[in-house]
Amino acid sequence: MISSLVAQDDQQADLPLIDLQLLCQEDAAEIHKLLIAAKEWGFLQVDNHGVSCRLLSEIEEQAYHAFTLPAEAKARAEPAPGSGHGYLPKQSGADDQRRQLSEAFRLPLNPDHRADMIIKLWPEGNEAFSSVVEDYIAAVESILLQVLRSFASGLGLDPLQFMHDLSKDGVSAVLRMNFYSASSQPSPSLAFQAHSDPQILTILHCKFSRTTSG
Repeated sequence: MISSLVAQDDQQADLPLIDLQLLCQEDAAEIHKLLIAAKEWGFLQVDNHGVSCRLLSEIEEQAYHAFTLPAEAKARAEPAPGSGHGYLPKQSGADDQRRQLSEAFRLPLNPDHRADMIIKLWPEGNEAFSSVVEDYIAAVESILLQVLRSFASGLGLDPLQFMHDLSKDGVSAVLRMNFYSASSQPSPSLAFQAHSDPQILTILHCKFSRTTSG
């Protein structure tokens, strides 16, 4: 779902493009492309993924409203001790290596656990947010499951090989929303520091700008 990756020399690097509908049809050539993309890049674009423009627009809108809540409201949703779910505020430090001018919501996939977190943000409830997040998670999960099936099939494994341990109660499975603040002194520290995601697969959708006027 991302169109390009910026290389170190500031040139645009075109990522491999995989057609999800061809994966659904068990197209051998497309599955081979998927394996090569994973081996040589570790990143890829997904086309014909089935997530509507309407739903993408709605999840962006709901995320924006959540991040523009008052600071005291967001603070109510900060993670409890031992929990990986909740609101993560910006981080500051003495040098660029520790600064991270982004904030995030880590939403659990389990709908009951997610409802508890939403009530902390909106004590009166927020049906619009809850409904859109539920629809978005379902849509993205379908992409995840198909890609994992295709990986397994391409490797000559049981198509369900990589799905046995998937669970909505798993602590590492989350919907993470990130919001990057504008800065008068742009630097690489605005993004995350170099890291590896612990999940089996990360599905990324980017919204590069949002105006606050009008």
